[in-house]
This record gives sequence, structure tokens and C-alpha cells, in this order.
Amino acid sequence: MARWNYLFILGFLLALPGGAFAQEQDQVLIVPYSQINPELPHPAHSGAPVTLKGIVRNAQCSTYTVAWDTNFNGNFNDDWSRSVSRHSQSYNVQDIGRTYQIPVVPEDTLLIINVRVTPQCGGRPAKYASMRFFVYAFEPSRDPRNWTHDQLEIINQMSIQEGLWFLHRMQQNITNRNTVDIYSNAVNHQVNGIHFWSYSINGHMPAYPPGTINWHAIPRNQAWENANDFRWNNDPYAETSYRLVNYVVRNSGWRNVEAADDDDTCGFTAAGAVKRCNRIAGTDDSRSAYAHNYNNYTYVGGMDLAALSTLLSVFKDTPVQVSTFSGNTWQWYIQQMVDYVGWMQIDSCDGAGGWLYSSQGCQSDGGMDQSTTQWAYIGIESADLAGGPAGVIVNNRHKYRITQALERNQIVSSSREHDGGGAYRSSETRSNLQLTGGAFVGTRWLGYDQFSVNSNAIPFPGYYQNRTQAQLRRIYDRYISFTDYNWNDVQRRGHGGSWTDGFWSNGSYLCNNTNTVYNAGRCGNSYAIYSHQKGYRTTAPGSQELTAIGNHDWNREFNIYYARSQDRAMNVNDPMSGYSVFGRFRDDYCDGTSVTCNYGVGSGVQGLTMAMGILVQTPTIFNPKPIAIGSGAPTTVIEGCSGANSGRVTFTHEGSFHPKPGGQIVAYRWDANLADGLWWDNGNAPVDFSTDDPAQEFVFRYPNIGQYTATLQVEDEIGQTSTTTVVITVNASVNEAPSVAHGGPYVIEVGQNLQLNGSAA
Repeated sequence: MARWNYLFILGFLLALPGGAFAQEQDQVLIVPYSQINPELPHPAHSGAPVTLKGIVRNAQCSTYTVAWDTNFNGNFNDDWSRSVSRHSQSYNVQDIGRTYQIPVVPEDTLLIINVRVTPQCGGRPAKYASMRFFVYAFEPSRDPRNWTHDQLEIINQMSIQEGLWFLHRMQQNITNRNTVDIYSNAVNHQVNGIHFWSYSINGHMPAYPPGTINWHAIPRNQAWENANDFRWNNDPYAETSYRLVNYVVRNSGWRNVEAADDDDTCGFTAAGAVKRCNRIAGTDDSRSAYAHNYNNYTYVGGMDLAALSTLLSVFKDTPVQVSTFSGNTWQWYIQQMVDYVGWMQIDSCDGAGGWLYSSQGCQSDGGMDQSTTQWAYIGIESADLAGGPAGVIVNNRHKYRITQALERNQIVSSSREHDGGGAYRSSETRSNLQLTGGAFVGTRWLGYDQFSVNSNAIPFPGYYQNRTQAQLRRIYDRYISFTDYNWNDVQRRGHGGSWTDGFWSNGSYLCNNTNTVYNAGRCGNSYAIYSHQKGYRTTAPGSQELTAIGNHDWNREFNIYYARSQDRAMNVNDPMSGYSVFGRFRDDYCDGTSVTCNYGVGSGVQGLTMAMGILVQTPTIFNPKPIAIGSGAPTTVIEGCSGANSGRVTFTHEGSFHPKPGGQIVAYRWDANLADGLWWDNGNAPVDFSTDDPAQEFVFRYPNIGQYTATLQVEDEIGQTSTTTVVITVNASVNEAPSVAHGGPYVIEVGQNLQLNGSAA
């Protein structure tokens, strides 16, 4: 296999006096698979339908002609091309993409597709860039039940990438450039948060335009600015994400809260005593922050808090740039949002610990809305997990009062077997499978799944009648049993306020289709699927994700469903055919009242479903194997016994890489001859070659004629390995007639002895 060819376009930035900056004109930016390592290729499989993805930043012309060299002959003039236009506000060409079918390859292959972007004004020069794919040499079975775990991982990563590109193309109201106040909104502005969450959870963090950040009273951090500029100059999604973030933040405002909402409690000691933590300075002010112009609205408050909390990994200790809160640190802002969501929690009566659409005091069971409440759970749980390292706390009052909401919302009836799920409203008489997902978020965040069924210990003293571990564990187990029993039930539609219920309209993630790889049908209920997977992935300290419900591998079923339901139809002869909806997720299971069908809709696209399809497929831990790429030169040599440098082959492995962003290869091993066994399988002796240096070469001399298979093994930091081989042919040295030297001429006198000195070669 050919050596790894590194070629990518870096953004060019010159800092100018006064904080102004100049960027490269007509900069062609390809969407990278990894923001932290733009050289990593996008994963794909043989024959996969994909899109080619890129933008033109700082466009100097109103129109451009784009051609991708899909026939790989280096001549862009014989490739399909199209005209694209500059956006009037961003000065970007937002989309230079097209559909493309990955070729079928006989072996794992690096595929590099070059693009030429030609300005149509003033004789400006064309610009070039490259998009990279690593093509795995498998074509998925038409029956997804045959897909292996490794194949499904690649298929889901492809699906995520197509979904993110579709979100980018969905942007509306794109406003401003070269300022911290650039923004855009999703198809429905209520889902902006869950859209930029899709980018951040997949490693595409936002960035400010270089040179624009105002540090206010915070000391300038040049290293942080360099990292910010790198994101901006290498990833179009850094701008997309920040625009969506800004739309949420720029409309933030104040809301007064009770002093109890600013409490500094933060859990319990092993002995059951209340723990207290130092709150972020300035957040104990009986005020809170809301975003998005939604003053006192739980749904969006929870979504935005969950999404914004994930940004602290890059925005911690830097100032918010827009809104009345500019100049305060991002962790300060997140803490104030936690206090805001907590302030909306129902304070007393039977509904205490839950949430309704807005702030409530005393509410009956019927006043708690499980659909709304789950977004509050998700928001403060995300802030607890992602914000904790930055000093954000969710106080005991907000966290442990949900024990009452969880128990009172669970429907347990002696007259009905297999009940025990969550309800739309706590006053209802039957459970709702869809909304039980939110109950898993709450119970698993509080660690119910870890409690002993035989323990009378009280884990949260002082909260809701001092329930014991055993009592709380039984609540969790009932949720599990109820979900398992009703997993494929098609008769649950309409339970709970006429809501669409259940996972699948026809009872199976396969949608009655086992003969199609893509575009297989949309029978799923995204609100149910998303809520449950979020609950299954929620963990308390020391716990692990839930891997199965009964005999259902939920991760596999959910992932297969979304990969196959995504719009991936295309025409190889018309790259724009199907492009407008390529990568889209939408729900067709719209019986009754459906959140993902009835809300968040615009231009025929469900804004919630788009993000939910991406988030469901995004693994908490993505552990693909490292990729071994090795070469030998020359691959044909003369037997080493013929002397000189014959038989010598130089092996290199610098093209090997890890497809996981941040993954590392820690060992490169070569075995020169597969026929006598691989040395790492033979007791490690003798060792042909081993190194941790990607650039170190291995030189081996083959002494005898024959054909040899050299094997490269690479290993990553968690012990995963992969191999590749190089075939070496060793020929006999060329046969030549012997030459004879007689040693003469000889000159002697008569009678003298003659000594002959002949030789042969």
C-alpha cells in the first residue's frame, strides 16, 4: 500500500495592530474529521454514498466555480462542476459540496479527493484543497443483522458526519462577520442548543474569529488564543457552532431567584453528612441567568444548559463575549443557568421535585410534566458532569428533591401486570414508554442502579421521607422491567395525553426491511429513542453505562435504525440529485401528538430529530483500532548471498495512524517472514524489529531466493492492534559465464622455469 500522503491546507493569519486581523482571501476549508488533528481521514466503507464537504472563507468574489477531481486524473476540466455564491453577511461560500459514491476497493485504502475553486472575478487565481477518506474494504450486508460491531462503528461515524454537514447547511439568519457577535439559528431557534451540542460532543468546538476576543478584566491568554485560532482556521464547524452558540447567549438575561437556589451544598459524605463546596465567586447573588429570550421556560432552559455546559472544556476561564453577561467567565454563566433551572423546580405539594413549563410553587401530581422534567434533568446533569471540573455545582436542594418526582411519577398498579414506567403527568393511570427515558436520566444520575436491594441505608438523608437504598433500587428495577416488556409493543400509542408512544411504529428497529443498507424507512420515535439512550448513558461516579435492556442491545438497535433511516439517496450521474436532503433525519412515526413531528419543524425538516439522530449515534467512547500502513522498498531484490547490498529491503511505517481523534500508536513491530511465525506470537524471540518511533526505518537482508511476507503490527494505548503485510520477492542472482585470466604475458629466456598464474571468476 502506498505511503500515507499528508496534504492539508492551513489557514493563514496575520495579527495586525489594534486587534485587527487579515485572513487568507478565498481560503478553501475542507471539513476535517477531527478538529484536533485535521490530517485524519474521514472513515468510509466500499461503495458508500457520502458528500464532499467544504466552504470558502473570506470570499472576494460573488461567485465561484467548484470542481472535484473524482476521476483522479489531475485534470479538473473534465470533472463535473457547479457555480456557488458568496453569502452576503458571512462572506463565506457556505457550501462547495456534492454527493459522491466511494469506489469499491480490494483492500483498506487511503483516498484523497482534490477540489479546485475558481473565482469568477478579476482574474483571481484558483485555490485547491483535499478531502481525505480512509476506505475500509467491506460492503455492508443488505441485512443489518449481519453487520459486525466494527462495521457498525464505521457506518455510524459516517452517518454522524453526514448529519453534521446537513446541520451546517440548515443554518438560517446568518449574520455578521469578523466580530464576536456573529450568529445564526437552526431551522427552529428553540433547538439551537441541541444543534451545537451535536458539534461539541463530536469534537467540533466553537471558536471566535481570530483577533476579536475582548478579555475584559481577565488577563489575556495567548496560548488559548492560539488554540482558538487553530480551530477557526482548520474547521468550518468551529464557525458554524459558534454562530449557533451566540444566537443562544446574546439574548440572555437576569432572573431573580430565592436564596435557597444559591445554596452551596454539594452532596453527602460517606457518613451521611452534608458536603459544602465553594461557589464560583459572584454567583451567590440571588440572581440567575436565562438564555435565548426564554425567561421562565423549562424546555429550552434545560436544553441550552446541557449544551452550553459541554463548551467549558474550551471556554473555561475565558469571558462571555455578548449579552449583558459579557466579561464574566463561562463557568460563572453556567452556574447562573444552573440556579435558573433549579429555581423553576416545583417547590412543594405532591409535584415537588419535578418541573412544569415555568416556575411553580405548590403543584399537585398532575402539575408535574415528565416530558418537561426530563429536560431539566438533562440540563443540570450535564452541568454537574461537564461543569464540575470548572467549579460548577448542582446543590442538594435541586438534585435530591427529584427523588420525590421520580417516585410519584412512576405508575404502579396492582390491577395491571408489567406496569412501572413513567407518565406524561403524574396523575395519569398508565405509564408512557417514551417518557420513561427521562426517568432513567434521573435515577441513574442519582445512582439508583448501584444501590443494594437488601440495604436499609439512607443515601440522601433529609430528602423525600428518607427512602432507603433498597426502596430506591426497586424503583429503578421497575423502570427496567417495564421498558423490557414493552420494547417492541406497537399498541402503546396514545398513552398519556394522546402522545405518540413506543420506539417503533411497527414493533422493530428493522422497520420491516432486512434487504437494504440505506434509506430503509423511518418507523422510529426519535423522542423516545433519544430520551432512553440519554438515560442509559447517564452514570453516577463509579458506575458504567447500561449495555442492555433484557435481551435488547439498545446501542446496536438504535444505531442501526438511524444509520438506515438517514436520507442517503443519490445519483452517480448527477451530484446534486438528493443533495438538498442528503444526511437528513426525520420521523414518519407521527401518530397522535409527537414532539419530533409536531414541534421544531421548519422547511419540512424536524430540528429535534436531526440533532437526536446524531447524538444517539455518538458513542461515549469511540475505540476504533489503529490503522497499520507499511511499505517496503524495493519489493523485488536479488538474493542476499550474492554479496554487496543485495537482498536489502527498507521497511517504513510512518503512514500508520489512529482513526480516533486523540488516539495514539505506542508500538510498531515488524516481522520479516510470516512463514516461520510472527515473533510476537512466538514467545517474543527473536525480535525482528520493534519501536515506538513512527519515523524509524527497519532494514532487513533476505539471504535466499523465494517469496516472503513481511508483517507490520501497530498497537495503541489501550492494547488494540492491527496488521498489514508487504510481499517481498527475492530472485536468484543473474547467471554469467565464467571469465578466465591467464596471468600473462610471460617473458622468459631459454631454460628458465615458467610459473603460470591463471585465475577464474
